[in-house]
Amino acid sequence: MDNFLVNTIKSTEIFSSLTEEECLSISHFFETIQLKCGTILFNQNDSSDCLYILVDGNLSAILKMTDGTSKIVGTIKKGETVGELGVLSQQPRTLTVKATIGSTLLKLPANSLAQICQIHPAVLYKIIGPIVSRSQRTIQLLAQNNKTKHIVVIPTNDSVSLSSLKAKIKKNISNFVNITLLVDSEFEIGVEEKKISNVLECIEKIEKENSTILYLIESYDSALLKVCIEKADDIYFVSDSNSNPNYSEFVRQLLSNRKQLNDVRDILVLQHNDSKILPGSTESWLIYHRFSLYHHVRTHNDNDYQRLLRFMLGKTTGLVLGGGGMKGWAHLGVIKALEEANIPIDMTGGTSIGSIVAGCFSLSETYEATLEKFRFIMNADPKLFKLKNFTWPSISILSSKNNTEALIKAFDNLHIEDLWLPYFCLSCNLTLKNESIHTQGLLWEKIRASVAVPGIVPPMVLDGQLHVDGGLVNNLPVDVMRNFLGTSSKIVAVRVSSQREENHSYNFPPVLTFKQALLVKLGWKHHEYKFPSFLDTFINALLVGSYQKELQCSMQADLLISPNLSSYKMLKISKNQEDNLIDLGYHSTVDLLSKSKSKF
Repeated sequence: MDNFLVNTIKSTEIFSSLTEEECLSISHFFETIQLKCGTILFNQNDSSDCLYILVDGNLSAILKMTDGTSKIVGTIKKGETVGELGVLSQQPRTLTVKATIGSTLLKLPANSLAQICQIHPAVLYKIIGPIVSRSQRTIQLLAQNNKTKHIVVIPTNDSVSLSSLKAKIKKNISNFVNITLLVDSEFEIGVEEKKISNVLECIEKIEKENSTILYLIESYDSALLKVCIEKADDIYFVSDSNSNPNYSEFVRQLLSNRKQLNDVRDILVLQHNDSKILPGSTESWLIYHRFSLYHHVRTHNDNDYQRLLRFMLGKTTGLVLGGGGMKGWAHLGVIKALEEANIPIDMTGGTSIGSIVAGCFSLSETYEATLEKFRFIMNADPKLFKLKNFTWPSISILSSKNNTEALIKAFDNLHIEDLWLPYFCLSCNLTLKNESIHTQGLLWEKIRASVAVPGIVPPMVLDGQLHVDGGLVNNLPVDVMRNFLGTSSKIVAVRVSSQREENHSYNFPPVLTFKQALLVKLGWKHHEYKFPSFLDTFINALLVGSYQKELQCSMQADLLISPNLSSYKMLKISKNQEDNLIDLGYHSTVDLLSKSKSKF
């Protein structure tokens, strides 16, 4: 134990200058502590009485903002220290630190650290590095939150009218605070230096009072455009869906010149007639340029414009649905509860079974229609492991014929970019050994890739590369959703995988012959043997590699819904159990929302 302790202390950055003998001489100062997943090590504003070394596990550092929200500003990994700043300054903790998985730490009291620094001054110098780097990250986050956000809305060409968009924005903008709308027609047209100076002076005054400025540009020849492009954080390019893709020369230069855009996000907005059943033809607009995101708005649909405004202002709510086989029926109950609570879902994303439910919802936007579409897909082949579904096991044991055909019938030639709500799904790319995030292409193909359980279902070939179930690399992609929506948006995550420890006790020998297994199955011998479910064991073994990432991602959600589904199997459930799972998802969400109303 002494050797392990000494090696741990020696491998830590702040004590790396000490010899092994010196580490041994200070080892008695340290105490080993254990934290369960979700346990808080210390809270922001607690007294700073100890420094800690993370021996094993993972911790998240969380900053509580002045508006009451919390932001994850960093993670503490194995071998890193935490709590240095408070101990040295003798000031309260500046952050809350929580265990994202079960963790082991070494605890060093503040007075003991002071003794060590007196004997070994080099330790004090080494502490400065981690303090500076973490302080810089926190300062950057605070600067981002205090900085005025500049959002530019501009037509893709001269023939695009923004009159409907302008009217809708003016109608709905009062629902948001600390935002100013500037329309270029309210300023003088022309880009003379004097006019630019006047516009800059006006904007500087607004920046002192508001956190967001939204610029609506109807003419390429305006002083406001000249100024706001230089300040822009996001640029929304608006066009009409019923016209052929056409970008003005000004817009083409803007899109092609990343330096001029200052690496800001570029987002496409397509305006549609109210009669449109589905957007359609979005792909043709993306051939010239791959936008960060795209939105569809119907001319007289207030909900579409409200959603667009929430995206612009970073006030969106994203829904992330995790993998878990047939337990994914619980996702439907969550959607039902959110709909009844009038919580608008602005974007969906999912892995494996979650990718199917999320796709159905982004297409239909209602619980009932989502349930109907999902039932059609799942009931296409209720007895998955019947004889006719088996194939020669060259790449899988099942052919997946009925399920694949059901996806094709359900989604036809629909592309992801033609869904009313922004959507992504995730698969594991075996060829490139990474996760693939799908935001374009045929919906059924990308979902089929996301649900391809290795060994059970054939992999999906996309662009010549092999894709399998996304749960192997990221079973709850909250991190992906956060990258799309930003830190100020809310994310609801639904975890339906088996995260709880099993209470079952198993008993069988390391070598199990066919005869023995058959006798047990028939109940003729070996009654003391207790086997786990073969399929559940197989899938849980596949997912165990992404277990820690799923836990870490779940900690980033603003609302984590994780009903206890341990009594349900992953690949086989009855009709009654489908309804039971929906009810479990529904009631778990209702209960959590009653405790978390301030968040939404």
